[in-house]
Amino acid sequence: MEGIESKSLLGCIYEDGAGIGLYYLRRGDWEKARAYLESALSRYEERSNLAAVSACLMFLGTLHVESGDLTKAEPLLLRSLDISRRGGNVLVELWVLPILAELYLKSGRNAQAAESVKRGFDLLEPGRNWYGLPAPVWLAHGMLASTQGRWDEATRAFEQAISINRQYRLPYYEAKVLREYGLMYLARHGDGDPELAHTKLQASSTLFEIVGAQRDVERILAVIPPVIQRLRALGGSPTLRTA
Repeated sequence: MEGIESKSLLGCIYEDGAGIGLYYLRRGDWEKARAYLESALSRYEERSNLAAVSACLMFLGTLHVESGDLTKAEPLLLRSLDISRRGGNVLVELWVLPILAELYLKSGRNAQAAESVKRGFDLLEPGRNWYGLPAPVWLAHGMLASTQGRWDEATRAFEQAISINRQYRLPYYEAKVLREYGLMYLARHGDGDPELAHTKLQASSTLFEIVGAQRDVERILAVIPPVIQRLRALGGSPTLRTA
């Protein structure tokens, strides 16, 4: 794809114009992702290619959410959302809304997160095959419910997201759900929850490792040791696989 773009003004002319940046982002190479997306954004803005501009904004915003820079992320995501809505691009809007919901949850704005989740579900017209697009909306719904202590609702949402991701073979997104699922059990502190948290986090780490998302693996490995300590204090003996 990089070779095509270096030799042609066309390249990938729709949302997949940001695909190389997304690849670097998922691999955890944030500097390469940032450099590519900023360059592509400038290039596509000059060509008035709004579909590609919206996608570049979305993934650049996602990068800032992942790195914890919510102040930089929000205007990028909102601009992507605005472009998608003005152009009637439901595809990009369904991508952006769950990321915005995550941003709002991380900044303590649960009401705005709920609005993003509701809008996502409103867009999912019944009777149409949306393939894997509903999964991130269900994930955001589960994260919101978990934040508000609605554990059963969160569990149902996470299970639905996992089911969709498995159906359409989206291991990276399944790993994201499993990570949040495990974190939900850590937050709940119920009987058996440390064991469940360990199982979900270990499964998430395995999938992230398979798809080469090393930065995500490292993040989970930073969370698992305290879970193991808690389990051992309760008399359990979990194993930790790191490779």
